Amino acid sequence: MSSLSAFASNPLLASTEDISKSQSIAFCAVYGVFVLLLAIRLIGRVKRTFAYALVLLFAIVRVATFAIRADVATLSIQSSDYGTLLIVAAVFVIAGFLFLIEAIFDLLVQWLLKYIRYCALKARDLNGKTRLIIHLFGHIVFVGISVIGIIGAVNESNDVSSGGDLSGMNTAKRLRQASGALFLLVIALFFVITFYLLLSSANRDARPPRKAPAGAVMIVSLVALALEAVYRIWSASSTTGFIIKQTALDVLVVMPELVVLVLFVVLNMDDMGDVRFVGVGVGQRREAPQQLEQAGDKC
Repeated sequence: MSSLSAFASNPLLASTEDISKSQSIAFCAVYGVFVLLLAIRLIGRVKRTFAYALVLLFAIVRVATFAIRADVATLSIQSSDYGTLLIVAAVFVIAGFLFLIEAIFDLLVQWLLKYIRYCALKARDLNGKTRLIIHLFGHIVFVGISVIGIIGAVNESNDVSSGGDLSGMNTAKRLRQASGALFLLVIALFFVITFYLLLSSANRDARPPRKAPAGAVMIVSLVALALEAVYRIWSASSTTGFIIKQTALDVLVVMPELVVLVLFVVLNMDDMGDVRFVGVGVGQRREAPQQLEQAGDKC
C-alpha cells in the first residue's frame, strides 16, 4: 500500500501528518511541570492519595506520549520505526485517558458516598467497603473499554503496515469508535450523578452550602473528558478536516486536560464536601468532621 493511500484510508496515519516536533516538545515541558507540581502535592500527603496518584500517572504518560509524537514527527511513513511508534503513541493516549477518568471517578465516588453516609443511610461503616466495591467495578469497566480502543488502534495500524484488507481496517475503526462511545456513555452517567448531588444533597449542618465548588470541579472535569471522548470517536471516523489535525488535538484534548490538571494543583479536594483553594479555610475544615457527624444524626 502506498504512503498516499495509507494516509487516505487510515485515521491513525492521517493524525500524524502535521505533527510538529517543537510543539510536541513544548507539551512535554508543560505536562512535565504538572508532574512536578502534582508530586509536590502527593508529598504533602493529600488525603485523596489515590486520585492524585492517578493524575500524576496521567501527566507522566502524557509526557511520554508527546515525546513519542516528537520522535514520530522526524520520521517518514516508510521508516521501520514509524508503525511501532505510532502504535505505542496510540496506546499511551488511551492509557492516559484511563488514568484521568479513574481519578475523576474517585472524586465523584467520594462525594456520592459522603452524601449517602451523612444524609441518607447514616451507616458509619459503609464508606470503606462500598468505595472499594464501586472502585473495583469501575476499574473493570474502564479497563475493558480501554482495551477495546487499544485493540482497534493496534489492529488498524497493523492492517495498514501489512497491506491488510479494507474490512479488517473497518472492523478496527469500529472498535475505536465503540470505545469512545462507551466512554461518552459513562461520562453522561457521571453528569447525571453530579447534577443529582447538586440538586438533592441538602444543607443539614448549619454550615454555608459547599455543593457548588465540588459541582464545578466535576462539571469542568467531565466536560474535558467528554470532549476527549468525542475527539476519539470523530478521529476514528474521519481522515480529513479539522478533527484529524494537530490543532484539533490541542483544542479538544490538551487544553481541557490542562484545565483539569490546574484544578488538582490549586484546589484542596481532601473533602469533596468542602472543596477550597489550597491553604484557604484550614481552621474551618478541621471542624467539618464533627459537624458532619452531628448532621448524620439529624438526617
